[in-house]
Amino acid sequence: MSSPRSTAGDASAPATGRAAAGATAAGAQLARSRARSELRPRLPSGGGGGDAPSGSRSRRSGREASAPPLATAGPAKAAARSPRSESSLVSTVAAARPRPSVRYGEDRASPDAGAAPRPAVRALALGRRVGERTLLHDLSFAVYPGERVAVLGPSGAGKSVLVELLAGAARPSSGHLELLGRPHAEAATALGYVPQAEAVHEVLTLREALLACARLRVPELAASPLLLEERVAAVVTRLRIAHRLETRIARLSGGERRRVGLAIELLTDPEVLLCDEVTSGLDARSAAEVDELLGELAREGRAVLCTTHVLTGVEGYDRVLVLAEGRLLFDGSPAAALAHFGVERFSDLYARLDEQPAATWEALRPPVPPPPAFAPRSAAAWGGTHRAAAGVQALGTLFVRGVRVTLRDGRSLALNLAQAVLIALLIAFAYEADSPAARAEVGFKLVLSVLWLGCVAACQEVVKERAVFARERLTGLSPHAYTASKVLLVLLFALVQTALFTGVVYAAEPLGASPLEVGGVLALAAVSGSALGLLVSTAATSRTAAVGATPLVLVPQVVFVGTVEPLTGVAAELGRLMPSHWGNEAMRRVLAGAPGFPWSDAGVLPLFAAVFLLGSWGLLLVRDEARGGPR
Repeated sequence: MSSPRSTAGDASAPATGRAAAGATAAGAQLARSRARSELRPRLPSGGGGGDAPSGSRSRRSGREASAPPLATAGPAKAAARSPRSESSLVSTVAAARPRPSVRYGEDRASPDAGAAPRPAVRALALGRRVGERTLLHDLSFAVYPGERVAVLGPSGAGKSVLVELLAGAARPSSGHLELLGRPHAEAATALGYVPQAEAVHEVLTLREALLACARLRVPELAASPLLLEERVAAVVTRLRIAHRLETRIARLSGGERRRVGLAIELLTDPEVLLCDEVTSGLDARSAAEVDELLGELAREGRAVLCTTHVLTGVEGYDRVLVLAEGRLLFDGSPAAALAHFGVERFSDLYARLDEQPAATWEALRPPVPPPPAFAPRSAAAWGGTHRAAAGVQALGTLFVRGVRVTLRDGRSLALNLAQAVLIALLIAFAYEADSPAARAEVGFKLVLSVLWLGCVAACQEVVKERAVFARERLTGLSPHAYTASKVLLVLLFALVQTALFTGVVYAAEPLGASPLEVGGVLALAAVSGSALGLLVSTAATSRTAAVGATPLVLVPQVVFVGTVEPLTGVAAELGRLMPSHWGNEAMRRVLAGAPGFPWSDAGVLPLFAAVFLLGSWGLLLVRDEARGGPR
């Protein structure tokens, strides 16, 4: 077994790579300025214009003329970045609101012209432990603007754990993390995160999905449909998927779907872009195209960090971080990595890592020059690239999107509505409501049916969107707005389903009671069933688990209702904890012709619904707190 190469030249490779990257900083910034001008829609004529006023251009020209020359050594690529145009769409739209922050498209370089370059990402002794297991062992590194960094390592090396910490999707157990020289929590809005799992509604078209994301992430544009359309058009043109705008996401190719993930993040024009296995599962051509796009985004001045276990094309990255067993084994240029590990190709890297324990490789890691000092800036000098939509605005966007997703999923919609019609017909034709006892039996079947239908229709509503919610939560989406949108959606569908169910029953078999009173009891029972289904969906960890748990909460509604013979003792008390019991009592009174609406029984059903909905809301908040909340 050959020993790893650890020469002085190899040790200095990271510094050399950063110096070379610094020599092209001005060109990268110019390219980014041009690209951002494409991402910045123009206001309609008479709206103030999208260009900066002449005074702004003069001040910008003066700063450029007095800028110091580029450094020739060290990671100084960000020190001489040309300031971006101070004109921006968001600053124009939101000019009436004072915001002490840098807005979309503006320069975020340090105001101190003589300051050393500022890392876009800096991790200091970053660690992650779950129980007794250590997933990451005190990782320290920095990523600079304009760099494209690959995080390599075999399965279980900790790549995804690392990118989740950087994205704010998980909390570090130890260490410190900075973005753009600020604590992570203060600067996280300047970050874009493309997760490994696709987090988008496949039944929507590309245009519909991006417009909804833009309303949630860039609420300043929500007042103008034209500006939203222009922002989306600029992003899809940049990623070369404009011709697929009217195509459902489910019908896009693998490479195009990965670009959709990038497009969602580029809507906010992030300074830092994190990608978790974005080329995994793609064919060689699609993977190369995605890699090329990431390279272009880095050359525009963004810091791009990608995890990957696919070693093809790694040579094109500026730097590589090699992980194994949660330890950082190498930080430097691809060429220096090959030399250090003594391999000719990256395809041989993992086999080489297996020759020694990860702790041994970590001890042999060549020294990396420490990140340069940089001038800290005041909080007023920095601002995120976006802020999440306010609660009411987010609620409206989420509800409209939910309705569109429900209507677009024709198979599930037809199945749920067909179930209501079929069950109503079966009950109507199987029973003749010609006596009080027969009507009571029919009433019980009706209550149990709508409760069951409501629960089944709602049992997957939250769990099917776990990945989507997790991604949007990182951008600051309110969990209260999300929960409220789901409550409105499932309750609306329950009412529509119940109206159809009641209409079919009365068309086939009049029950001798007011259809409004019967429909009112059934609607309350359906609402409680839908709320119970939403609770199941929030508690479940997968769609399979949600479907499997639904009978477990519905069967007791049949067992403890007490229609066959009266329940006594503990069973009777348990029956009072079932919505079906109170719905059955209310329906029995209505069909028996008792005067007035039976509020004493039917009025308990909304209380059950409220308890179930509060449980769903609480579970969502507890899980969000355990994850760490928004980044």
